Amino acid sequence: MTLTQTGVSSRSGDGGVITLLAAFAAAAVFTLLGWAQQSPFEAPVLLRGTDDMVRMVDVRDFLNGQSWFDQMQYRLGVEPGTLMHWSRLIDAPVAALVLIGRILNFGDGERFASIAWPFLTFAAAFAGLFAAVRRGSGSPNLLPTLIIGGFALTGSGVFDSGVIDHHNAQLALTIWLIASLIPAQRPNVDFAAAGIIMSVMLAIGMESQPIVIAGAGAILVRLWLEGDVLAESVRRFGLTLSLSTVALFLTLVGPQHYSSKFCDSLSLLQLVCAGGGGVLLWLCLHPAVRRHLPAPLVSAPLLAGLGVAALAIRLFPDCLRAPGAGLDPKLRHFWFDQVIETQSVFQIAIIDPWLLPYMHVLPIIACASLCWLIAKGRSRSVHAPLMIFILVTSAVTLFQMRGTQYAVPVAALALSVIVTRFAEGHGKERPVLLLGAMAFSCILVWKFISTGAIAVFSDGKTGPLIASDDPAPSQQCESAASIASLNDLPEGTIAGSNNFGPLFLLQTVHRVIAGPYHRNVEGNLAWIDAMTGAPQDARATLQKAGVTILAICPTEADETSLTSEAPDGFLSKLISGKSFDWLEPVQDTMDKPLKLWRVAE
Repeated sequence: MTLTQTGVSSRSGDGGVITLLAAFAAAAVFTLLGWAQQSPFEAPVLLRGTDDMVRMVDVRDFLNGQSWFDQMQYRLGVEPGTLMHWSRLIDAPVAALVLIGRILNFGDGERFASIAWPFLTFAAAFAGLFAAVRRGSGSPNLLPTLIIGGFALTGSGVFDSGVIDHHNAQLALTIWLIASLIPAQRPNVDFAAAGIIMSVMLAIGMESQPIVIAGAGAILVRLWLEGDVLAESVRRFGLTLSLSTVALFLTLVGPQHYSSKFCDSLSLLQLVCAGGGGVLLWLCLHPAVRRHLPAPLVSAPLLAGLGVAALAIRLFPDCLRAPGAGLDPKLRHFWFDQVIETQSVFQIAIIDPWLLPYMHVLPIIACASLCWLIAKGRSRSVHAPLMIFILVTSAVTLFQMRGTQYAVPVAALALSVIVTRFAEGHGKERPVLLLGAMAFSCILVWKFISTGAIAVFSDGKTGPLIASDDPAPSQQCESAASIASLNDLPEGTIAGSNNFGPLFLLQTVHRVIAGPYHRNVEGNLAWIDAMTGAPQDARATLQKAGVTILAICPTEADETSLTSEAPDGFLSKLISGKSFDWLEPVQDTMDKPLKLWRVAE
C-alpha cells in the first residue's frame, strides 16, 4: 500500500526548519500571553506546585555533588530520607539551565531555569504538533494547528512558567510519538524513533505507561492495515525499544538497584517487560518465524504480548494492581483520596460538575469525527492510530483527572489534522464553515461557553476546583515573613502539613518529615499519627521521628481535615489553645498564620 493510498499526500514531509521556527514563534507568543495573565515575575515563589519545588531541591543537591545514581532526598521523611521515584533525565537539563542562568548572571539561575524549561518543552511540543499535522494532512497550513493546538497546550497548564516537573516533557514526547506513528515516507526511521521515545517516556516516569501502550496499539493497527510492507519497520521498532531500554537502564539505574523491582520508576520491571517485549516482537515477526504462523500479522504481535503479560504476572504481580492499592489506609484516607488530580470523573461530577465539559468536550468531538471518517474509509492509517491515543488518554481521565493534561492536547492534535484537511478542500470555498470548525475545535471557545453557562445557570458560582482569583487562606502561611521565622530557628526537622513540606525544603535549611509522596510512608504516618492521636502519645511519635520544630497552619486543608476527623486529637487541642510542657511556642509567630513551636528533646 502506498502513502497516497493511506490518504497522506507526498507533500507530508516534516519541513523541519519551517516547523521548528514556527514552533518557537508560537511558543513565544503563547508564553507571553501566559506571563501577561500570571505575572510570574511578581510572584514570591515562581515554582508552581509541590513537585516543582522538590524537583528544584533535587537539582540543587545534584549540582552540589550528589551522585547521578543517588536518588535519595535526604531531607524528606525520617532518617535516612526518602528514595524518590523521579528521573535524572529531567534533573540534568534543568540543572544545565540553572548553570546557564548563572553564567548569564540571572541570580542563582533557578528563576531562569523555571522559565526556560517550560518554554523549551512548549516549543518542542509545538514542533511535534506541527510535524504531526503536516504528516496527517499533507498541508503546510499552520493556522488551524496554531489556534486549535496552541490553546489546548496552554490550557493543559503543564507549560506555565515555573512548572519544571516531568509532565511538560512527557506531553511533548507524547506529541512526538504520535507524529512518528502517522504515515510518512520513512517508516523504518519513524518506528525506530517511536521505540526510543517510548523507552525515554518510561524512564522518566511510569505515569506515561498508558501512552506507551497506546503507541504500541497504534503500531499494531498500522501493521494490520498496511500489511507486510510494515513488518520490518515494526521489527525495527521492537529492537530499538529493547536496546534503548537497556541503554537507559544502565545509564540511570545504579548497580545497587539492578535487581530492584520498582513499580513507579525505571527498574527491572521496565527492563524485562519493555526490553524483553521488544525482543519478542522482533523475533516473532522474523520471516523465518512468521511464515509458520497463522495470520502472522495478528498472531506474531499477540504472541509477543502474551509473553510480556506472562512475565509481568509471574515476576511483578504487585505492579499490576491499581495505583495506590498497597497504600496504608491512613495515608489513603487523609492524603491520597484528597488529591485533586487523582479524582475520578464520578467524583468530579459531584465536587465540581462545571469542570467536566472542559475535561471531555474536545475528546468527544475528536472521537465522533474520527469514527465518521474511519467509517467512511478515509485515511484509516492516519485516523485509526489517532483514535487509539484519544481513547486511551480519555480512559485515564475516567479514573484520574490528571489524564486531562494529555487527553485534551491529543484530541486537539487530531482535530487540527481534520480541520487542516478541510481547509485545503471544501474550506477554501466555504470560509465561514472553516472558521466555525476551528472555533468548534478550540478549547478556549468551550471555556468561554462554560463560563457563560456558569453565569446563567449557577449565578456565577463555580465549584471548588475551578480557579478563583481569591487566594486561599493557607497561602498566608507561605509568606516571606513565615519562612523567615522558620529560618531564624536552628537547623532541625519540621513536622508540618505534607502540602507545606516541599515549600519548607525549598526555602529553608530544615528537613521535613511529611511530604506528598507515596514513598514517604513512615514520615507521613508519623505526622498523621501525632496530629490525630492522643496528646500524651504525640510527643513520643514526634521525638521518634526526630522532630525539633512543629509548624501549624490552622487554615490549611490538611490541618482542618485532621482536626475534623480527630476532634479530641493532639492537633485539635493545640489549635484550641491548650499548652504542653514539652512544646515551647515561638512567641512572635503566635499571632501569625504559620505558628511555630520548638519540640523539647
